[in-house]
Amino acid sequence: MPHSVCNSRRMPLDGLVFLLLGTLLTLVSGGVAPAQGASGSSDIHSFVGSLTAAEQKLPLGLVVQARVAAGEAVPRALRAEGANARSRGAGSEILVKINGEDTANLVNTLRAIGAEPKFVSATRPYVTASLTEDQLWDLSVFDGVRSIRYVSGPLAQGVIEQAAAEPIAITAHRVSSFT
Repeated sequence: MPHSVCNSRRMPLDGLVFLLLGTLLTLVSGGVAPAQGASGSSDIHSFVGSLTAAEQKLPLGLVVQARVAAGEAVPRALRAEGANARSRGAGSEILVKINGEDTANLVNTLRAIGAEPKFVSATRPYVTASLTEDQLWDLSVFDGVRSIRYVSGPLAQGVIEQAAAEPIAITAHRVSSFT
């Protein structure tokens, strides 16, 4: 009987693996632009392998978009990723989640590039911030930054520091608007 319990717990993970493999196969089946010649999967692998340490931290669509703009070869299967990048033009800000080694270092790094965090996690080493594309690229070169990803879904209403007389939950969730 314990064997079947173990298998039922594993089922969602197996389903996720199949979903990811299916997505990867869909991307690879798009092939590459005719000028590049080689097979789609090897070009994607080569492209990802060619990313610098800073580029690996950024959303892939942003990197693809920059490479296409620079006239560099990009596998056709990834061009859609670049077209879907959340670029809003020069100077427009994009809300991102920045993962790193520790939040204090991330806050200091943001301030070094002229930005302020929107939310600082109290339990995990990440912050959120609204940054321009130039600031995203500047931030990606810092060693304390592990990854930068777009924020999607509901946003926390958090604050950086707890007010002296207010519990964090009140400032983080607009409790006064509850009825």
